Amino acid sequence: MKDSFVKKYPKDADAYINRGSVYADLGDKQKAILDFKKAAKFYPEQGDTAREQKVLVGLKQLQQA
Repeated sequence: MKDSFVKKYPKDADAYINRGSVYADLGDKQKAILDFKKAAKFYPEQGDTAREQKVLVGLKQLQQA
């Protein structure tokens, strides 16, 4: 799974997006939400506030589903 990439790059927002997407595909909504929240935290630190906003919108939709 994507765990090894997250462990190697613990502050990489894309790593959390990728792993969160896998969790969502597997039906593990809670783990997906946690990873998407982490990604939203790291995107601004990486200078990408536009992607942060996209993640927050998607996260809200996932939480409401």
